[in-house]
Amino acid sequence: MCENKFLKEDYEMSNKKIIKVLVVEDSPVKKELLVSILNSDQDIEVIGTAADGNTAIAFLRKEQPDVITMDIHMPGMNGFETANKIMETNPIPIVIISSLRNNENRKDLSKAMLSAGALYFLDSPHGPWHPDFAKGSQEIVKYVKLMSKIKTYKRVILKNTPKQIAPKIAFKSKPSLIAIGVSTGGPLVLDKILSALPNGFTIPIVIALHIGHGFDLMLTKNIERKCKLPVHLAKDGDVINSGHVYFAQGGKNIQLDRASKISILEVKSNYSGYAPSINLFFKSVTKWHGKSAVAIILTGMGDDGVKEMKLLKEAGAVTIAQSRESCTVYGMPGEAVKVNAATHIMSIDEVIDFLVEL
Repeated sequence: MCENKFLKEDYEMSNKKIIKVLVVEDSPVKKELLVSILNSDQDIEVIGTAADGNTAIAFLRKEQPDVITMDIHMPGMNGFETANKIMETNPIPIVIISSLRNNENRKDLSKAMLSAGALYFLDSPHGPWHPDFAKGSQEIVKYVKLMSKIKTYKRVILKNTPKQIAPKIAFKSKPSLIAIGVSTGGPLVLDKILSALPNGFTIPIVIALHIGHGFDLMLTKNIERKCKLPVHLAKDGDVINSGHVYFAQGGKNIQLDRASKISILEVKSNYSGYAPSINLFFKSVTKWHGKSAVAIILTGMGDDGVKEMKLLKEAGAVTIAQSRESCTVYGMPGEAVKVNAATHIMSIDEVIDFLVEL
């Protein structure tokens, strides 16, 4: 019995998928440190390193890692340019790891990271002698594991497609909530949608965007300057007001405790899902709003939110997936269309027209 138990454990360990990582870093010292941190975890294997973008892209012609860690300042192409090329040709989850971030450049780095298609930004780890070394190392391992689970899709180059007329949708009563789930490419799309909404728009909007802690407040403030509606970074216990826009906090989960009350949930150290989780958010929308909700999935990698969006559709809600042609990354919307979770497929211009008509 005991022997069989050990045989079973050995079999499970031997069949466990190892996460393969490419480290792109031009500093030999930082490169060695990152390789050491990643290889110290039994579930991760660094299969290659590169000191510049061209070498990284050449490596990808021969090998297929599950995750890439990317420096910013490198000879030739910088990390954002390299990430952009990779996402257009051979999409792989990318985590930016750099020591460049400070209070002055956070906003610019946030925009550059998200527009390039990178999924997360981590600060470079301190050396082993530093008191924060263990914490920083755990953070890197945690997010490399998390990003390895994300499905990736080639970035779509936006074309000037003829504008369609948004479909007229008959509502028995005005929708009670607009719930939006979005990921890679989201900030630019949300900027366009929210800045187009007019004064007097009365339906509350709550948004779950895959974004890291620290970038959320900058994004909220940036959109607030252009939006005619009040925009907030949601806090635990916030009461949802008509005509207000609420963003989930980066790195934390958001759900509705009641039809008009927001709950912010801290993520436990062993949590391995997205934060904020669109699935968790949409699940609470189904519970408290059901058929009176409008749920929208916009550009992004993976399939977060798709399962619960289908349940919203079955509950009678209006569910919208962004069209392939208007997406930066046709991942989440594509998955929603694939499983028939969307009642409508719309371009961004059509989404705007639809919301204005409400």
